[in-house]
This record gives sequence, C-alpha cells and structure tokens, in this order.
Amino acid sequence: MNTSQMTTAAIVDALGSLKAKQSELAKIEAKLKDAIAKRMGRLDTNELDGDLFRVVRVIARRESLDTAEVKHLLAEPPMKVTTATSFRVNALRKDA
Repeated sequence: MNTSQMTTAAIVDALGSLKAKQSELAKIEAKLKDAIAKRMGRLDTNELDGDLFRVVRVIARRESLDTAEVKHLLAEPPMKVTTATSFRVNALRKDA
C-alpha cells in the first residue's frame, strides 16, 4: 500500500476499516476455537485434521511474578518506566 499518494482522511479510514475487520475476525476465531475445543473433548484427542490444515492443542505451564505480592514485599519497589505509542481508532459515523 502506497500511502504517500493517500489523503490523511483516507489513511485514517483505511486503518479504522482494518481494525473493524480484525475485530470481526477475532470473534470468528474465538467461536471456531471454542467449537474445536469441544470437539476435541468429545473425541478425547488433542489434534484434529481438516482437508487443508491440522489443529493441535498445546497446553503449556507458564510462570509469572505476582506483581502485587512483589510490591507488598518491597517497601520501595524499583520502577521501570517506558513509553509506548498506540493509535486508538473510533468510527465517526454509525454506518461506518
């Protein structure tokens, strides 16, 4: 996509449209994953095959610090400050 020839409004609208599509795709993905998990449970398996793809359920143990407990244990917890940039996109019209 060559954005150098696009107006600012066109760039903003393209980003908004993309974010809306991502949101819809995420909802569909969640429903498909739920259906696959239920089917795996009924079939007592961790993998299913389609005509083109195979889905494998991976269960991993993750460990992380309990930050609330760490802060409680440290009287003056060392703080790390970073700057993050993100772009919030809102529809201007209800029909968008």
